[in-house]
Amino acid sequence: MPKPSTSPGNSKGKAPAITGFSADTGILGDNITSDQTLTLFGTSSPDDLVTIVLDGVEVDTVTADTDGNWRYETPTLDEGPHVFEATSIHANRMLISDPVTIEIDSTAPVVTVDALTGDNILDDSEDGAVRLSGGTSGVEDGQVV
Repeated sequence: MPKPSTSPGNSKGKAPAITGFSADTGILGDNITSDQTLTLFGTSSPDDLVTIVLDGVEVDTVTADTDGNWRYETPTLDEGPHVFEATSIHANRMLISDPVTIEIDSTAPVVTVDALTGDNILDDSEDGAVRLSGGTSGVEDGQVV
């Protein structure tokens, strides 16, 4: 018996889902990355045509494998947040994934260290504890620098 079709018109379609992306640099799971070229991963009905929507614009269509897994390689993305969605059509109904926002932040953090001592040389002539101070910019909350 042939396998039922999951092409448009099959009412048993499963809405596509974006399940992850690589490379998620920095804090895993915060959806902030310095990588400007991403690979999205997702699921849908087996053999589905999945349309990728980037910032409200359809950019490409990929085909899910026989297990319903699909992947999409993005073009080079600009700095800032980007919203991705995946869609498919079943029984003349558009099925849409939950949106996933991924922020591209390829600007390296800046760490400055104030002068350590009067001569800016730390050696055995220092009397007592030495305090290290400074500042950061371009750092997200929770980021280790």
